[in-house]
Amino acid sequence: MIHVRKRDWMGCAVAAVAMISNRSYSAVANHWPKLNLPWTRTPRGLCALLEAVTEFEWSFFPKWCPQPRVRDWRPAAGPVPAFIHDKPRGAKLAQWIVVHDGVVYDSSLHSPEPVGQYRYRDWVVMIAARPGPPEELARTRAREPIPRLRTAARIGGRAESSVAAIVGSSRGFSAIAARADAAAKSDPASWAN
Repeated sequence: MIHVRKRDWMGCAVAAVAMISNRSYSAVANHWPKLNLPWTRTPRGLCALLEAVTEFEWSFFPKWCPQPRVRDWRPAAGPVPAFIHDKPRGAKLAQWIVVHDGVVYDSSLHSPEPVGQYRYRDWVVMIAARPGPPEELARTRAREPIPRLRTAARIGGRAESSVAAIVGSSRGFSAIAARADAAAKSDPASWAN
């Protein structure tokens, strides 16, 4: 797994998706032309971005009561993105991290750190995302990223830039990408802690 630093103030979710999908920050950020960074920090936004980039279904864990500290939390199968807060109630700071095999990949730090040495190990895990079967995620992560088509193709005398137009059908689009686009249009304020 690669460590990716965030490039934007609220870019922790984009960096987490980049780490999980073994892509660069810019490749994930450019996946959606008008990416709303505050919306990607919501669980729904992160899962939609993960589904669009990995073409694999993701869901988020329910909230725990009480919330576990990062130092005490060990996901069963990783990599697992987790949204952490500086305190359980009335948090002032929060971000997405990725935990994999006892190592924390934090996009705000220069390198990954073991959970026991992680500087924010006393923060609490508020929510986490999980993929479907782990073996499918491993297969998806091992696959080479498909380069985006940036050139327009001339079909029937007009310029078309979509994959479907180039392929000649709609098989270039996945059902997950359609759901992710629909989720991206939903109101980001509808999700609350």
